[in-house]
Amino acid sequence: MNFIIIENPSLFVTKNISSTLLFAISFLVKLTTLMTFLRDILRKKQIKIIKMRINLRSRENGIIKL
Repeated sequence: MNFIIIENPSLFVTKNISSTLLFAISFLVKLTTLMTFLRDILRKKQIKIIKMRINLRSRENGIIKL
C-alpha cells in the first residue's frame, strides 16, 4: 500500500480553502457580469417598448415624429 504523508496538514487545508474561495469569488464575479449584461439588455428593450408606445400615441393624436 502506498501512503501519502502530508508534512504540514494545516498548510494543505489552507491551500484547499484558498483555492475554493478563489473559485467562488471568480464565479460570483462572472455571475455579476452576466446579470449586469442581462439587465442592460432588458433596459434597452424597455426603452424601445416605451418609444414604440409614445410613437403609437402620437400617431393616434395626429402628431407624427420623424
